[in-house]
Amino acid sequence: MTSPFLRPLLVGLLVLASTAPLKAAVSGSWTSLGPDGGPVWALASPPGNPKVVYAGGADGLYKSVDGGANWSRADHGLDRLSPVARLAIDPLHPSTLYAIQQGLFKSVDGGANWKQILLGASRIVYCIAVHPRFPETVFVGTELGLYQSSNGATGWRLLTRGLPSAPFQALAVAIDPTAPRRMFASFRDDFSFKQKLFSSLDGGFSWQQIQSDLLNTIVLLVIDPWSPKSLWAITPSALFRSTNDGRNWTPVIQDGFQIDDPVLSLSFPPTQKNLIYAGGSAGLLRSLDDGATWSSLSQVLPPGARVSSLLVSGSRATTLIAGLTLPPRNTGLYRSTDGGTSWTRSDRGITNSYITSLAMDPEAPNTLWVASLGTLFKSTDRGRTWDPSPLPADIGESSRSSATHIVISQINPETLLLGLDDGRFLRSSDGGQSWVMAGASFANGVEVVKADPLDAATFWAGGFGGLQKSTDRGDTWTPVPLPLPPGNSFFYDLAFSPSSPSTVYAGGAVYSPTDSTALLLGSEDAGATWTAAQGVLPTIGTLAVDPQHPETLYTVPLFSGDIYKTVNGGTTWSVVNNVFHDRVVERLAASPSGLLYAAVHADNVYESADGGLSWSPLGASPRPFNFNALAVDPKDPCRIYAGTQNRGLLAFTKKGTAVCP
Repeated sequence: MTSPFLRPLLVGLLVLASTAPLKAAVSGSWTSLGPDGGPVWALASPPGNPKVVYAGGADGLYKSVDGGANWSRADHGLDRLSPVARLAIDPLHPSTLYAIQQGLFKSVDGGANWKQILLGASRIVYCIAVHPRFPETVFVGTELGLYQSSNGATGWRLLTRGLPSAPFQALAVAIDPTAPRRMFASFRDDFSFKQKLFSSLDGGFSWQQIQSDLLNTIVLLVIDPWSPKSLWAITPSALFRSTNDGRNWTPVIQDGFQIDDPVLSLSFPPTQKNLIYAGGSAGLLRSLDDGATWSSLSQVLPPGARVSSLLVSGSRATTLIAGLTLPPRNTGLYRSTDGGTSWTRSDRGITNSYITSLAMDPEAPNTLWVASLGTLFKSTDRGRTWDPSPLPADIGESSRSSATHIVISQINPETLLLGLDDGRFLRSSDGGQSWVMAGASFANGVEVVKADPLDAATFWAGGFGGLQKSTDRGDTWTPVPLPLPPGNSFFYDLAFSPSSPSTVYAGGAVYSPTDSTALLLGSEDAGATWTAAQGVLPTIGTLAVDPQHPETLYTVPLFSGDIYKTVNGGTTWSVVNNVFHDRVVERLAASPSGLLYAAVHADNVYESADGGLSWSPLGASPRPFNFNALAVDPKDPCRIYAGTQNRGLLAFTKKGTAVCP
């Protein structure tokens, strides 16, 4: 093998290949593997039917027909790149639903299919209210004001009589269930952020201002069903109550209940007067005396739980479902049947978890590991079922909330390292059954961690400040001497050659106060010596080495879609195909057979069988938000895994070929 890095990057002529059309999709299908969980922003259930529950997640809508025990997706037609922030159900036609994402969506078949509803020039929707007696009448708050439809969201008119015009945003609207002609709506100036509260006594035809800028931004208005004169308002700092139609307000909860998220929950059980549940950043609170005093119900919820959605299920005021959006390791749904005294997880089938890292046991690829922010999960059946790994309790809540990298030794799979967001590492020597605290590398966090292919005790880490190496299974980390130019280096990826394990590449950039320079380092002697090549490539992001040719390397610059290729270890490069030029390729991976895979942001994973010259999408697009991990099963050429930001772990299974029947 000729020595790489003898000349700067792109010394040879950079050849930009012409855009070739995508080939036909690879036959097969995507499967969502979980693990279960992920943030839940909205909950709703049809009146009188507690068995049916809808949950708005980070990637769409889920439906349960058994009271929340099991869930399935119900979001065909929704935007799977945006969370469902609000839900509303037609009180007379329970199969008709409304969902708020960036815009407004409607379903008439119980969530099976959705259609976006356009409201003039409005793009952002904040709130919705359906008339309790005439559900064809719908009110929607947008960034341009308050809209009304009288025909089930088919046609709309912007309400103006007595209301402010844009740039005032309509953030909250409420209809009195006992006297629907009585309404309230809050508006905020987009420039000054001043707040105005209005009321209507004629069903929204005309409005009168009743309060101006006395409260902070009102993000939720609720009328007490037992005492309609009582109006409740949630702001970013507290919960307020008015007993005189909004003219005067009293803070009800302040200390210990600071609300810093625009999606909050307040629930009045319809069968028990004076009982109120309030959910937010302090967890879940309960009042038995109409809000005069409150007690916490969060003792048995995860520490730091933020209850962003809350549903009192059925006629009994003791059955509760709570949707958590924090802490990341415990987001999902929790259910209580005793009024909040005890809780159990109830989100089987909700798979919008945030996967930060993926690892496979090299000797038993049926064993998968995923880091989902603060939780580490293990599966021994290729993702059909998952078990959380028991992590030490003394590592600190902040670290556990961002366990970012899981790495398995390729020589001794019983040895695993788990990287935390503060640069520390946990180590397991028994295949994940127990963990101990190891050492720490970069104080600002680690961007990439890899296991050495030649030594079971050696691991590599890259991040802000260079490369570090541990030769004692993560206990101590030392900087790797590198030929770096002046400036601050940041390494985004490391790649070892499968056919020549002593060959390693490291890619990133060197940042100076005025510029950034692409950085690619190569070593042919397992990191003993390095050669650097700097050129005109943008910051190097993801790397992949051809498994059969150690001098053939692929890279994609950070936040770019152009795939670069070198066949001489980095001496010269070319863009092999710019079919993804206007998109972002987030991850590259190569299979043992030489197939190349590219994960494209908010799109799909693509396969190339000719070294990047042409590409085929893997089946129908799963359209996750971000691809954080990409891997090919080393024992099964028909299976590819992708870890996503909002849809958990996905698996693509090829079908219909001689290799993949």
